[in-house]
Amino acid sequence: MANRLRVTELDFDTIKTNLKTFLNQQSQFTDYDFEGSGLNVLLDILAYNTHYNAYYLNMVANESFLDTALLRDSVVSHAKALGYTPYSKSSSQAEINFTVLSGNNSPAKLTIPRGFSFLSNQIDGKSYNFIILDDVTVTKSNTNFTFESLPIREGQLVTYSYTHNESSNPKSIFKIEDSSVDTSTIKVFVKQSSVSVDSKLYSLSTDLLEIGPTSETYFIQEGRSGKYEIYFGNGVVGKKIPDGGVVTI
Repeated sequence: MANRLRVTELDFDTIKTNLKTFLNQQSQFTDYDFEGSGLNVLLDILAYNTHYNAYYLNMVANESFLDTALLRDSVVSHAKALGYTPYSKSSSQAEINFTVLSGNNSPAKLTIPRGFSFLSNQIDGKSYNFIILDDVTVTKSNTNFTFESLPIREGQLVTYSYTHNESSNPKSIFKIEDSSVDTSTIKVFVKQSSVSVDSKLYSLSTDLLEIGPTSETYFIQEGRSGKYEIYFGNGVVGKKIPDGGVVTI
């Protein structure tokens, strides 16, 4: 009775040798010349197919565990199960003192609006743009307005707006196309429809235990393309976005 085929080896040459050994033990192939026949090509095909499958399954097994995964998508997916979201790029920060000269007839208060920008001096031949992320108001002192320790962030404001279509986007996931986004600066607003006037500011969820079916929260994750995605609740955990609602990021 012929011995069983050995299946423990994974490299091509050893697989082919095992196939030859197995066939040589069959009475139908006694004294058969495998090297000089068409059967040698079939053995090559069988060995290649076995080798491919072994390599593929080995890679699948590697990607199934966090400590052996090689692909970023796999690591991100495992990290999500642990409640971890990869950090985004972080914009440079600074605090400056800023004085605005004014006359006696100027108003008593002055507001620098969100998005107001400053251009730095050139550093290695390049200037950098800084902005204000929140409105800042000061009261006039004598004839000047002095903003002390004014926080500024490098970059520029970018806005993405989406109209939710529940049939094509049932999970309410909205991608941020800018790969350089600083996720710590994201603000998310939701309107119930395109004709609605009221826009609600949603907050980033940090604890599922504190979220109810009407909680106006959003979640963030890194998508398979490496870009970040905003998604919302399902009406049980977090408030559901209505069909036709407008999401502004």
